[in-house]
Amino acid sequence: MKRILPVLLVGLVSFTLIVSYLSLQNDRAADGKKAFQFTTFNRSDSAGANTILDFWKEDVRRSNAVTSLIKLDYIFMLVYLSFFLFIIYRLHANEKRRWMRAILKVGGVALLIGTAIDAVQDNKISHIIQFNESAVDMRGYTYSKFTFIGVAILSTLFVLIPRAPITFSSAKVSVKVFLEGARSLLSQFLKSIWIFFPGIIFLVLCIAALWLAGQGKDFIVAFANSKTDVINYDGVHWNYSRIVFFMAIGFWSYVSWYSSRIIYYIKEKKHEEPVAEISKAIGKSIPSQGKTYPNVYKSFLVEFPKTIGNTCFLVLELAILQSPLVVLAMQSKWAVLLLLELILAFYFLNKWIGNWMSKSPQNESAFRFLFNVLGVVFLVSLVVISFGQSVGFWSILLLIILLHIVYIFYTSLHRKNVSQVPAPPPAPAPVRISNTKRIMAYFCIPPLETGYYTWFLITSVMGIGCYLGIIWSLTFARVVGPFSSVLLAFGVLLIFGNFITALSVKYKLNFHFLLFLLASSIGMYENHCVRQKKLQDVNKVTIKKADRAEFKPYLLAWLQKNAPLNDSTSKIDMYFVMSNGGASRSGYWTASVLGRLEDLAVRSDGRRFSDQVFCLSGTSGGGVGVASYFSMLGNKGTITSRSRYEQSLQAYLKQDYFTYTFAYLLGPDYFHYIIPGLKLLTASDRGAKLEESFEASCQTDTPLYKIPFNENFSSFPALDKNGKIKYPILCINTTRVQDGNPGVVTNLRMDSATFNNRVDVVKLLDDTMDISMASGSILGARFPYLSPAGKIKDNYFVDGGYFDNSGAGVVQELIRAIIVTGEKASRNNEPIGKLIKRVRFHVIHIVNSPIEVDSTGIKSIPPFKNDLLAPVLTILGAYDMQTTVNDGRLINYLNDLRDYDSFPADYKRVSLYKSKDEWDNDKNLHRFYNAEPPYAMNWFMSDTTARRINIRLQENPNLNAIIREIKSNR
Repeated sequence: MKRILPVLLVGLVSFTLIVSYLSLQNDRAADGKKAFQFTTFNRSDSAGANTILDFWKEDVRRSNAVTSLIKLDYIFMLVYLSFFLFIIYRLHANEKRRWMRAILKVGGVALLIGTAIDAVQDNKISHIIQFNESAVDMRGYTYSKFTFIGVAILSTLFVLIPRAPITFSSAKVSVKVFLEGARSLLSQFLKSIWIFFPGIIFLVLCIAALWLAGQGKDFIVAFANSKTDVINYDGVHWNYSRIVFFMAIGFWSYVSWYSSRIIYYIKEKKHEEPVAEISKAIGKSIPSQGKTYPNVYKSFLVEFPKTIGNTCFLVLELAILQSPLVVLAMQSKWAVLLLLELILAFYFLNKWIGNWMSKSPQNESAFRFLFNVLGVVFLVSLVVISFGQSVGFWSILLLIILLHIVYIFYTSLHRKNVSQVPAPPPAPAPVRISNTKRIMAYFCIPPLETGYYTWFLITSVMGIGCYLGIIWSLTFARVVGPFSSVLLAFGVLLIFGNFITALSVKYKLNFHFLLFLLASSIGMYENHCVRQKKLQDVNKVTIKKADRAEFKPYLLAWLQKNAPLNDSTSKIDMYFVMSNGGASRSGYWTASVLGRLEDLAVRSDGRRFSDQVFCLSGTSGGGVGVASYFSMLGNKGTITSRSRYEQSLQAYLKQDYFTYTFAYLLGPDYFHYIIPGLKLLTASDRGAKLEESFEASCQTDTPLYKIPFNENFSSFPALDKNGKIKYPILCINTTRVQDGNPGVVTNLRMDSATFNNRVDVVKLLDDTMDISMASGSILGARFPYLSPAGKIKDNYFVDGGYFDNSGAGVVQELIRAIIVTGEKASRNNEPIGKLIKRVRFHVIHIVNSPIEVDSTGIKSIPPFKNDLLAPVLTILGAYDMQTTVNDGRLINYLNDLRDYDSFPADYKRVSLYKSKDEWDNDKNLHRFYNAEPPYAMNWFMSDTTARRINIRLQENPNLNAIIREIKSNR
């Protein structure tokens, strides 16, 4: 049995790996449609099989996937045949009963026959595809092979039949013993999970961040593709961010292991204390382990810390295998299964290593020597890759695996050292005990572990130091990057979490609950106020803001500027731009589209796209995108023969705005709730840090245009002092928390009749106070929890997408106001009425989410989920649908203007994602993906994502059509 168990675990891991990639090829062959899968083909009659076969032949990618699946299936046959034959052979060798040995022989023969049928079936299918033949009924092959393989598996289960006769009483006793053992095992397992829950929580968070979230996968891609020269001296490149990355992995895993180990020491000591007291009282020695302290519990307490550390590495390794950089990226469902199997496998590997080392001193010496060699190899490899301009994707994975092996050796030597060296005899108390010894004694750490404890302190200081560097320096934060910062943050918070757990175990008092009460009581200090600036002149004298332009004067000035000279009948093209939210993905895409229009859409009379724009409306990341373009329009007077709008905007919005903000989220903003006075040291919150990172990123020393996000919002007026057009109308959409009312940050004075009682955010500011362009644009992109609701007086504002994620409402209200103004002016014979009748409305909608959603994919909700989460699910669904309804209302309104009011009006969508027809014609990506890969939504993006967006920008048919239309003056 000892030999069967390792083979069983290896077999399970191998099965999971191969089946996961078989599943991927199966989905690719069927384009995600279950009715056309390879497995469905094998269960179909001849007519159904030919239908599936014709589907495969429609696309060479599908037929290639089937061919690859068959080749992989041959490998799978070889693996499961070898695995089961070995199991049957070992069971046969250990079995004494003749009838059982005969059954096992039958099982072996059945396994061979079933595998042969499987191979014949695959060969038949391969031949049909290769020579373009018609399919035949495959059910006979499928059912017969599963029957024979099932007989083989069943034969191995017969060995579970007890050799001794079974009576009712013996069976009853056996069942009772089994159930009691299972109950005890489950009880102690759940207790261990509760004790070590901080480490487990951060493992779950890491899985959610790097496996499930597209943002986390983009972090991995960005780190692998990073070519930044942190230090470049005479052609020598040194990127120390890679050293920080592996230090972060080591920090997180070491802290996870050793801080959990300290909790085990305290827990063990607490179990021994009452036993020692009783023993002292009765004068007899009592074992500390027994019914009150089962050995299985101690086994869990001993193994859990090491398992948590192992799992840190496994989570990262499996995250890389799920990365988009891998052509056949592993699916998360298989990664979860593989993780559980590997955790179990490493448990037995640790046992085997311990037993092997205990056999002889030579084994231990060899093990220690190998550990030293591997440690040196890892350090040398790390230094080598840090001097390369780029690092291979697989090199990162191999180095993580190598560090994982070093960790296994290190923790195994720890157990050997602690178990082998006898405790020193009691000695007279020294005159002076070092602080290190005092702390170790306080946390019940054995004196023999001074070296391990010292390394724990060194690792903790280095990790915390790096994390403080990220908090204090935007430059260092961008060098480290989001991947490393997430691991460092988890390590830092885990130290704190396990420290609180250690105190709770030591004093038998739930300090976590007490801290929660403390946070709810002292964390009432407001720290999410929107940053405001006092307006001052050059002499530092406080001044008032200039009045913003009203709607009608601005409309008249805009029409007079854009009406063609000497032509009183030609149309006046008026453009409205609205952009959906989506963090930096949306900001980058929106700004790129607008920058490209500004660079290329130049009319024959020299007017640029911005000259014809009446309003820019955006929400969340889309608001940041339109604000970036808007603020850069001050460069129009310095335009050279080569415009750089697109290039400048992309360089600005491609930067890392996540790491610095995230560090504050899991740093000062977390601890200020439980540490009184911390906000006195860190006056800014994470929302302010996001704004500051935008302000600090303005280009000033490059040939690109500056994006003046650090300037006051009032310095971007719609009209200049002479009443002439200076900027388009800018509308950043936001939402007030208290009542859900939409608000707008705009350079136009809003009136409630035109804007349907939307909150005028700028009006809430005092006359002598202002906000920066960064603060104004981010106010519409405050999506909790990364950037919290911002406070202005008693008003709290969050992401505008809660109410309208496209800005369509403001655009429709402005167009309606123009129409109403024109009708009133016509009745009063005002000149503006004639100008408005010549207007041709153009709405450009920049979207960054999939534009064609399958509404037929509605699935039923489980009853428990329905009762518990129906209100939440409805709100989440309404979040997207109300934007869809707003967009549809605007489109219908434009159609009505064109069809019934004789106003030329059109709506054009510029989508980041491809339409179904575009995707079907994309043969390049179709080779690797069933559907268009998603673009990560975050305040950070990798070079790979940026390149994909740039390619889409150049090839977008709708955008190119708009450019041609504007240039042709139509």
